[in-house]
Amino acid sequence: MKKLLICVLVLIVALAVVACGGDDTQKPTPDVTQGPENTPDSDVKDPDDDGAHTHDFKEVVTLEPTCTSLGKKEKKCSCGAVEGNEMPLPFAPHNAKEATCTEDSVCATCGKVLTEKYGHLFVDSVVTEATCTVDGLARSTCHRCGTSTDTVVAAGHTYDLTKLTVSKGSAGSTCTKCGQTVTFAEKQTILKLDFDSEAEFANYPAFTVEKPSEMKYENSTLQTNGALWFKYGADVIPSNSKLLVSFDFKLTTAGLTHRGESIFSFTSRGGNSYAWIVKYYQADGVLSTQDSGHNASNSVPATLNKWYNCTAILDTATNTVSVYIDGVSIGSKTVHNHNDAKYNNNFELRFFDVKSNGVSMPYYDNFKLVEIK
Repeated sequence: MKKLLICVLVLIVALAVVACGGDDTQKPTPDVTQGPENTPDSDVKDPDDDGAHTHDFKEVVTLEPTCTSLGKKEKKCSCGAVEGNEMPLPFAPHNAKEATCTEDSVCATCGKVLTEKYGHLFVDSVVTEATCTVDGLARSTCHRCGTSTDTVVAAGHTYDLTKLTVSKGSAGSTCTKCGQTVTFAEKQTILKLDFDSEAEFANYPAFTVEKPSEMKYENSTLQTNGALWFKYGADVIPSNSKLLVSFDFKLTTAGLTHRGESIFSFTSRGGNSYAWIVKYYQADGVLSTQDSGHNASNSVPATLNKWYNCTAILDTATNTVSVYIDGVSIGSKTVHNHNDAKYNNNFELRFFDVKSNGVSMPYYDNFKLVEIK
C-alpha cells in the first residue's frame, strides 16, 4: 500500500517539473485546427485605417428630371463619400403623340401644345358626272390622313341667261348641255298683283303705292285715272341679277289726246326726269321703246281697247332693259345704274304719266316682278 502511494507522489512531482521547469524559449505548437481567419495576415488592411480603402465613385441620380424641370446627379462611392458638386440633368422629353389632321400634339404630362393640328388637305375628284337629269357624285379625300367625304352633285340644266326666250309674261332659255328649252319658274317673286282688290297692296310692305286719283276694280282688273307709282327701297331689287317685269294692259279712248302716251318706266334718269321705256303713239297706232319717233325695229302695231302684254327684262349688271309686246321684241334701252336711278330720291316703278294732257283710263291685270335665277 505504501509503495502505491509513493508511486503516485513521484508521478505528480514529475509532471510538475515538466510543466514549470522546461525550455523557456520553446514556442507552443500551433493548433492545426485553427482557420485562416484566425491566422494573423500582414496583407489584410484594417478598414479603420485611412490608407486601407480606395474610393470607387459612380454617377448617381439624386432627382429625376421632368419635361418642365431639370434633374440632378452626383458622383458617389459605395462608402458614402461624394466627389465634387451636384450636376444638372437635362429636361425629360414631352410625353405626346404626333399631331394629326384633327388633333393637336399635346404633352400628357404638362399639357403643353407642341404642334397644332394640320387640318385636312382635301383633293377633289369626280366619282360620277352629273347630267341634266341624273345626280352625280363628287368625292373629297384628305391627302394626309385619307379621310373622305362624298357630295351629291344635283342634276340640272345650264342656261345662258344672256340668251333668253321671252313670251307673254315669262322667260326661258335653252340648256347648253342637252339643248332642252325650258321656261323659268318664278322662284323669287318680288311683287305680284292680280288686282282683285286694293287689299293686295298690303301683302307687299316693301312697296309704297302712290295711288292715282281714281282706282276701280272690275272682274279682277284695275282701272285707273292717272299715274300708278310703286316706290321701294334700294334693297328690294337685287343687284347683278336679271328681273322680269310683266303686266297686261288695255288703253281706252277716253281722254286720249296726248301723242306720246307714256305707258311704263322702270327707272328714271335722276332728278325729276323719267326715262320712259314704253310709249303709245296714237297718231301712228304703235307701241314703241323710243322717246320720240319710231320705226319698225322698235315698234309694234297697237290699237285701243285691246289687251296687250308687256314683258321687260332688266339686266342690272349691264343696265339695259329689253322690251317685248305679246312676246315680240321691240328693242332694248339703256338706263342709268339701277342703284343710282331715283325720282325725287325714290326708286320707282311707274305706269302712265299723270302730267299728260288727257290721260287715258287704262286697265291693268296680272302684274309681276320676279328675279330670274
